[in-house]
Amino acid sequence: MHQRHQAGISQAVSRARTVLLLAAIALLIATIGAASLSLGTSSVAAQIPTPVSPVPIQPDRDGDLSGRYFGTQDDQRFGMALTQAGNLLHGVIVQPLPQTSDDAFLDAATDALIGDRLFGIVDGDNLYLIRFSNPAEFWFGAISRTSTAIVLEGRWVSGQGSGEWKAESVRHATLDVAARVIPNTINAGETTRVDYGVRIDNTSDRTARSVELDLRDLPDFYRIDSITIVRGHLTDDLEALDAAPIAPTSVGPGLSLPLGDLAPNASVFVRVDGAASPDDAQAGEHTSVAVASARNARTQTARVTLTVGAGPELTVSGRPVPNIVPAGEDTRVTYNVLVANQGNGAAENVQLQVAGLPRFFRIDGIEIVRGPIRDNLEARDGAPQALAPADGFLSLPLGDIDPHFAALVRIHGVVLPGSDSVGDHRTTATASADNARPASTRMTLTVTGGPDLTIAARVAPAQISVGEISRVSYGVTISNFGAQTAHGVQLELSGLPPFFLIDSIQIFRGPAGLDLESRPGDSLTLGGRGGTLSLPLGDIDAQEAVFVRVSGVATPERRGEFTSVASATSRDGHSVTDRVLLTVIGDRALDRTIDRPVDGVAVN
Repeated sequence: MHQRHQAGISQAVSRARTVLLLAAIALLIATIGAASLSLGTSSVAAQIPTPVSPVPIQPDRDGDLSGRYFGTQDDQRFGMALTQAGNLLHGVIVQPLPQTSDDAFLDAATDALIGDRLFGIVDGDNLYLIRFSNPAEFWFGAISRTSTAIVLEGRWVSGQGSGEWKAESVRHATLDVAARVIPNTINAGETTRVDYGVRIDNTSDRTARSVELDLRDLPDFYRIDSITIVRGHLTDDLEALDAAPIAPTSVGPGLSLPLGDLAPNASVFVRVDGAASPDDAQAGEHTSVAVASARNARTQTARVTLTVGAGPELTVSGRPVPNIVPAGEDTRVTYNVLVANQGNGAAENVQLQVAGLPRFFRIDGIEIVRGPIRDNLEARDGAPQALAPADGFLSLPLGDIDPHFAALVRIHGVVLPGSDSVGDHRTTATASADNARPASTRMTLTVTGGPDLTIAARVAPAQISVGEISRVSYGVTISNFGAQTAHGVQLELSGLPPFFLIDSIQIFRGPAGLDLESRPGDSLTLGGRGGTLSLPLGDIDAQEAVFVRVSGVATPERRGEFTSVASATSRDGHSVTDRVLLTVIGDRALDRTIDRPVDGVAVN
């Protein structure tokens, strides 16, 4: 029961498919119209006319019926050309066909559209054709394939009868194609002679008709100068044979060459000579395609790749040694600049320009060391150069630099930065060449902030009374919070009150930021009244402080405010100042006028 049910389903599907195919054929008939049905059977004229609007026929491919066929309808010979698109067929049939006609005769006849039009549908291994003759005929057939041909056979039906038909595809010539490019690797930034070679062989026993070579996707930077075509036998070394070159017939990324017919076991070699001038942006692989086609042969392709290596490629690196220097001190500095060629071609006429050298950098020597990139050039001595910069700018010719070689430039000198040069000083080194992109780097020399002096002054007590004798001490702390020593510091305490009589001076040293008054220090016994006190303190190291206490007796004779100024100056040019106020209070009646000058006090 189940098997009968399955068989019923299969029969229903088959009937449905047949109905759909017949409906499609009916639609084709309706589309073409009654006018097409009036076409009569045409005989082949004695002379085949010049082809016009040829049917686009391609060599058959697996699963594709496109191609040309010889066959018989009952006992009458015909020729047929078919083109398949999807599952639809169209073409032309030439009948009757002379018994002596060959595939070239059929080519010309079908190209000229002599005969009846064909339309149809492919359904798996079956095909259904409508021949628009008078009357129209319906051709039903099966599709089979052998190792050398496609076979179509079945029955035809019209309003005037029916019969059998059979057709076999025309056997094709067999083409082989090979391509090469010499050289296959070139450098960017250089002009190189390059020739492409393509060999096409006909390995069959049939003539390949109207052979054509398309060389597609040639590089944009390739200029064709000449083309040479050499013909011979399959076994010939065609590249070794000479032939007269011809001028190129096309310009652009492709080349199309008609080569005519190619006899059985014959070959043709095409050499395309030219010049390639790629730039750095075109580095990489450039693949071209050689396409060999014929009217009766399957299209064959071969790929060939031209590789463009990065031509000369400059890189620049550099640094000053040392890269950190103190302000206020002489320091020897060497700028090391490495110019390297990382590419595959020589960098021609290389120039090094160094701009923005610090104004406090004095050049006293230049060296150049050359060698392979992999070598430690810094460990080698260089050749001295007699060049000097102008306004912080240095230009130095380096000549040619070979691939994977480098030039190390040493710029020797002395820096003496002042306190106003604290900070980063950037210098730019740029390398350029006639055939390479410029490259640059930035080098930074840092000037640290030298000595950093601060001063703080105080007086104790800050207030005394007129007419009384008081012990008074002035205290001054000078600190160096910088990274370098402050050299030759001098303390000056000016504007001391005229009634202040100095009897001792104490000097204490210790870490900056600590209370130094309780530490032991040096003491000086000194006599002097008011005015100005000058005191040499020597060097104050980085992060060191000096506390100076000036003590004495004050006998003020009038009220008022007395301001004194404490200042410290180093030999490096650093100067700091602070002020301190001593106030005298009391009864106005006790004020007395002081009308004599007061000598200053100097300690050397």
